[in-house]
Amino acid sequence: MRIRVFAMTCGHLTGDFGRLMEGGEGWIRLPVPAYLIEHPKGFALFDSGMHPDCQNDPAVRVGARIAGLFEFDYRPGEEISARLMAISCDPAKIDLLINSHFHSTMSAAMVSSPTRRCWYSAANGKLPWSPISPCRTASTGATSI
Repeated sequence: MRIRVFAMTCGHLTGDFGRLMEGGEGWIRLPVPAYLIEHPKGFALFDSGMHPDCQNDPAVRVGARIAGLFEFDYRPGEEISARLMAISCDPAKIDLLINSHFHSTMSAAMVSSPTRRCWYSAANGKLPWSPISPCRTASTGATSI
């Protein structure tokens, strides 16, 4: 059995390190990662990166407050669909979407994903903007629609 993992960077965020970690000083540039897991039983995507809207006007997608806290370095070709196509993986072939947590840098791109099954780590809650249904929480197994 062969399993392959592909690491992809879907843009970067730059922000005040002190807002992210107590005692942090200066600015920090953070990659926005996503990982494709190729398994004999199918393809899983771990995190899906920022929504493509963030390439042009992040405030529309994440709100003015969050857009004001970070500099978004996110260009066409860095969205998850382009990253997948660059490694010859059709985004429509993703069987499972796994989100480490919910916020605009890890899960927002899933709104454009054709995937119908997803798991996320949030304890409970719903994503009103997500067409993916149902999602199961890893911590409780509860279904969120």
